[in-house]
Amino acid sequence: MLRTKYRALYLIAMLCVAYISFSCNRPDKDTNTTITFWHFWSEPRQKQALIELIAQFEKLHPTIHVELTDLQWSDGKTKLMLGFNARTAPDVVHLGFEWMPEFIASGALSPLSDSLALDTSRYFYPALQSLISQAHIYALPWTMNTRAMVISRKMIPNIKALLESHEKLLFRKNSWEMLRWMKTRSGTAGFWGINSAEPHNVLKKALPVIWSAGSNLFTKNPLGSTFDSAAVAGLEFYLEMCDGGMQEQSRTLDDKLLQGKIGAWITGQWLLDKAHEIHEDTAFVVVDQIPTSQLWQIGYSILGGDCIASTSQSTHSREAELLIQFLTSYPQSSSFCQTVSDAGFPADKEVFSPQNTAKYNDHQLSFLEQIRNARPLPASPHFLDAERILEEEIMNAVYRKKSAREALEAARRRIVEVENTQ
Repeated sequence: MLRTKYRALYLIAMLCVAYISFSCNRPDKDTNTTITFWHFWSEPRQKQALIELIAQFEKLHPTIHVELTDLQWSDGKTKLMLGFNARTAPDVVHLGFEWMPEFIASGALSPLSDSLALDTSRYFYPALQSLISQAHIYALPWTMNTRAMVISRKMIPNIKALLESHEKLLFRKNSWEMLRWMKTRSGTAGFWGINSAEPHNVLKKALPVIWSAGSNLFTKNPLGSTFDSAAVAGLEFYLEMCDGGMQEQSRTLDDKLLQGKIGAWITGQWLLDKAHEIHEDTAFVVVDQIPTSQLWQIGYSILGGDCIASTSQSTHSREAELLIQFLTSYPQSSSFCQTVSDAGFPADKEVFSPQNTAKYNDHQLSFLEQIRNARPLPASPHFLDAERILEEEIMNAVYRKKSAREALEAARRRIVEVENTQ
């Protein structure tokens, strides 16, 4: 009887030990943290690539769960603003470089911790410029991209040989002359692609041409102080190329270039995916620097890209920064850009190392070379208003409602008024 009693007590004790051990080792839902991440990579292929990276992060940090919310570029900014106003903002947010000054000025973002901010020397410095305000860094750059000039080999069959021959040196003395020669040589209406009045797209196509004249338009603050005589010369050349050109939405012009229906067009790296899908990889040449009016000038394009920030409403700043650090590190950003090529390139300087450039084809290398000669647009809380104004006036010039000088002077006056009254 006594032995049976001890046996029963022993079994009870073992069950208690087992229960305690199970309770201590099982995942406790209360110790897990869920952080929210709102992002713009919402197309199926883009989202799948992001989901795979998030799965890697959660495996590395098993107590952190990331909840994704898709945004669209068309209305995502409005949804973000509504979320901040309603205090339902995410912990982590994906933004374009050009939106950062407005979000920083509104107090929507939290400065990065000192430990994370000190680890920024590995990024391409121009990609950091719009993320910094008053000695604080508010985001880490994730990807970077630019627009380059692409020339149709169907309309200009010998363009590749021309660019690689000694004739290139003659044209480089005045590269606008190269474009003029090609426009005449094409013998076809529609040599130049003209972007229709799409917000945020007109500037990206016209401003590199304006800069190619040596202008400093929109390169510093206040924006209204950057209008110069070279900007007039640059816009006049842009209008000269537009004469007899083809005006369409930007993605339609990509198609027209691949079909050989336009000869030259400033566009982004997504063209490479589109060309590969329809087996037209050899239909064009990417010029590795925007043609300029003089040999000594640099053919700048606009540096764009994406960054990731922690919001000021987040109550999980440590977990948010772990995710930011993970996604922007070179292995992860490189993997993402390889899957989603229209994202551009990793913002980490490692992308320029010989062992990494060796994996890119000629088209990609030309885009990467243009990134070396790309300028970030200045960080200004007035930038979006100023961009809208300048695009409106550029299109007034394209429609011949105003001369280049009249359009730029009207833009200058309107932008100065915005900067002085807001």
